[in-house]
Amino acid sequence: MGTTASAARSITQPADPGCLGRDPYSWGFDPIVDVARERMYAQEALVPPPADPGDGWALDLIQAARCLEVAARLTIDLPRAGVHDVARTMDAILEAAQLVGLPVGQIIFEIPNEEWVPGQAVIRHVLADYRGTGFAVALDHFGASYAGLGALAEFHPDMIKIDSFLIEGIHDSRSKQAAVKGILSVARDLHIDVVAMGVEEVDEASWLQAQGVRLMQGPYVAALCPI
Repeated sequence: MGTTASAARSITQPADPGCLGRDPYSWGFDPIVDVARERMYAQEALVPPPADPGDGWALDLIQAARCLEVAARLTIDLPRAGVHDVARTMDAILEAAQLVGLPVGQIIFEIPNEEWVPGQAVIRHVLADYRGTGFAVALDHFGASYAGLGALAEFHPDMIKIDSFLIEGIHDSRSKQAAVKGILSVARDLHIDVVAMGVEEVDEASWLQAQGVRLMQGPYVAALCPI
């Protein structure tokens, strides 16, 4: 894992902001690393969508990500329904991707766990209108608060991101190990990719790798990448 972490950090250095025509936002990306293949899997954008996502934000975001020239995929947090218009955010991202030539299959929309309450998920209805376009869907902070197994039946996600609470100190916690093993078993049965969030220690990473987790996010595997 030491080699993996070093290799990941070596390709997540700050990029030249000059590659953007304009940059009214403070950009940042949190890498997701495929530790089995020792390469970048995706970059998670850390800039939340503004009230008006169509005002150049989406285009600037995708151009900023492409400045890094390392991420095969771009993950974007969707806003909570009722805070901003989810459909407008998705439209802006998909239109910007088309403009710059980013394949829709390289986009991952992350659903906030506040939207996972069964039967009340507004975002689920929005996603149903877009799923045929080819992007992937991830459930963020899986295992935290309302983020439970019922959400898998509601959303049919392509990916789940296990919350850092379950990852912290997992090598020393039988209860966390049991919970994560259960999540991994269900994910395998449903062919869902799994990301371990907040990996900070070599022992955490080693335990996760032993369980077959290959996608990790956190300061141990790669530092945040500002632009």
